[in-house]
Amino acid sequence: MRAEGNMVRARGRKIVAGVAAAAAIGFSVAAEAKELIYGFLGPMTHPSIDSAAKPLFEKLDKDTGGALKWKIVPNGQILTAAGHISGLRDGIADGTYMITPYARSDLPNLNYVFDLFQFGENTLAVAGATMETILLNCPECIDELKRNNLVFLIGIGLTPAKLICAKDAMTLADVKGKKIKGTGGVEARWIEAMGGVHLNMTMPDAVVAIERGTIDCFLGPTAFIKSYGVWGPVKHVSNSNMGIFRTMGLLVMNRKSWNDLKPAERQAIIRRSAETVAGGTINGFMAFDDIVEKEAREKGVKFHDGAEFDKLRREHAQRDRAVLIEDAKGRGVKDADGLLERHLRDLDKWHKIVATTGKDMEKVTKALWDEVYSKVDPSKI
Repeated sequence: MRAEGNMVRARGRKIVAGVAAAAAIGFSVAAEAKELIYGFLGPMTHPSIDSAAKPLFEKLDKDTGGALKWKIVPNGQILTAAGHISGLRDGIADGTYMITPYARSDLPNLNYVFDLFQFGENTLAVAGATMETILLNCPECIDELKRNNLVFLIGIGLTPAKLICAKDAMTLADVKGKKIKGTGGVEARWIEAMGGVHLNMTMPDAVVAIERGTIDCFLGPTAFIKSYGVWGPVKHVSNSNMGIFRTMGLLVMNRKSWNDLKPAERQAIIRRSAETVAGGTINGFMAFDDIVEKEAREKGVKFHDGAEFDKLRREHAQRDRAVLIEDAKGRGVKDADGLLERHLRDLDKWHKIVATTGKDMEKVTKALWDEVYSKVDPSKI
């Protein structure tokens, strides 16, 4: 797989003539263009592509006068689900959409932040708080990313996970004994707290499993019904907040690829990051959720009130704090108590910020720039 990936990578690194770069980013002369490879696990229909990745790459091309180009290679063609982080680390691709829980032992601090998905009630607040925690308030996260030859640049906020099922599992009584896809750890404990049976698997594997009846449900945003094409088996959705997964790494780069960029090229990416987080969150999962829910209802999918689950989740999150902390310490997180408090502080701050910005793209972008990205030093992340 690695040899094949390197061949793809080599073919992708063609050099084309550059043009004069955008003065706003600091380019003043024509330059040779780099074609960077973006390995994506999902399909091109994934909401992260149209709402975030493609607009970002198109703007970077223009911002740098053609000096910085990205090629998206979807469907795990060069980076597999299980190996996408190690593949990125080894340089098979230059960047990827990183699903952090697939590298729990390599990135314990980063995963600890992601394990806090049951805290928070607002998608935009979670997106802003997660980026602020990772980039500004978690030096241990930056250190372990460096050790793994990675640079975490841009996250995209996911909407609240729902309980999406083939069978009616819309009350706690219904969930008892149901087989539900998760990714272990905190998700497993939450599924078990609901009375379900946790099965650890990737989302692509879950698609096959729910079609075959191997699992009854999975946790994920409503958008996943369309993104992963599971219209056939999905019949029920609990309209509750099962937890808001922390911003998946929309753009995580191989560190050598990042360091090989010119300073102005790195700054170009930082300058586009705030609007990409905002756009990918608002115009991506948030908008796509609404579209998919409307389509699902028209197709006969039943959406159920989830108040019973919401109440249990808040109670479980508080009970689970001690377990989260001890589990994190066991995985090498030295300041688990402190990192939890830092993230909850950032989360409280961002709930207040989004109470004033709402879903206004311009206001959310400005807040992300002012509070996070304007303070990021490209040479230190």
